[in-house]
Amino acid sequence: MTDTVVSIGIDVAKDKLQIAWLRQLQPLQVKPKSLPNTPKGHEELLDWLLKNTGVTAGKLRITLEPTNVYHEGVALYLHEHGCQVCLVNPKQMNDFAASLGSLSKNDCKDSVMLARYGWERNPRVWQPAPLEIRHLHALLGRLDTLQDSLQQEKNRLDTLQMQTQYSVTVKKSLEASIAYLEESIKQLRQQIDDHIGRYPGLKNDQKLLETIPGIGSLSAQRMIALIRSRDFHKASEVAAFVGLIPVEHTSGTTVRKRPRLSRRGDPKLRGKLFMPVVAAITHNPVIQKFYKKLLDQKKHQRAAMTAAMRKLVHICFGVLKNQQVFSPAM
Repeated sequence: MTDTVVSIGIDVAKDKLQIAWLRQLQPLQVKPKSLPNTPKGHEELLDWLLKNTGVTAGKLRITLEPTNVYHEGVALYLHEHGCQVCLVNPKQMNDFAASLGSLSKNDCKDSVMLARYGWERNPRVWQPAPLEIRHLHALLGRLDTLQDSLQQEKNRLDTLQMQTQYSVTVKKSLEASIAYLEESIKQLRQQIDDHIGRYPGLKNDQKLLETIPGIGSLSAQRMIALIRSRDFHKASEVAAFVGLIPVEHTSGTTVRKRPRLSRRGDPKLRGKLFMPVVAAITHNPVIQKFYKKLLDQKKHQRAAMTAAMRKLVHICFGVLKNQQVFSPAM
């Protein structure tokens, strides 16, 4: 049995796992395997890896991309059995493949590229969020779905009532749907509050975040789910994860493009920060002063708003890291 780390790439789909065991880099030698993305398939995957590679689970470096929720089952299973699981950003994988001149894309090639990335770049080993944070994520995700559905039904009702003649039956159906969604949202909000109340650490985090002007209870809960979901060491890492890092594009004396957002993070997550930062610009002296300074420097309003959003994320991270209430002197 060898002590060498073995690199495995897995391309995850809803129903299938396409596996590539990188046996040798130069010349490239790969052993492929395809298994169902099911609990039984996860067991077969680990058995196949241990049997064929001849190493212990701790020597298996398994690289995969986050794919909606389809990767979660296999990633958790492998992590719980001692494997080194690495989740890599799809944009980084695309850039890596392009740097190797790989233009084709299919499941087999993607799994090989993931194995090569794990071998050559040695990415950080992934640590799953604590169970209470994963549960909080699920509750907030469900809340988002209900709120989106509620807004859609309200839009449909507004559109219907703008017509000179409309179906009363349809109107009653929409009103009943809206009432049901509003009650469901109310109950779910209570369930989220109850969930946080069961964990003293989460409860304390929420109280600390709510001392920040502009951060209400729901915004605090979203920030907890964000910041506690990963082992962030710096506030800039959180901002980068959300996609709030400016990307510069200049060259020599002629190319001077306006900086833009990296947009590598979740756009929905950035969208949830819009209303808190609007409130913070009005009520938070730190954000208010920062935002006004940028406008005085002739920054575009959107750029200033984004910078204020990033500043707010930094403040939230600082409050949780230091476990101290907000102070304008922070």
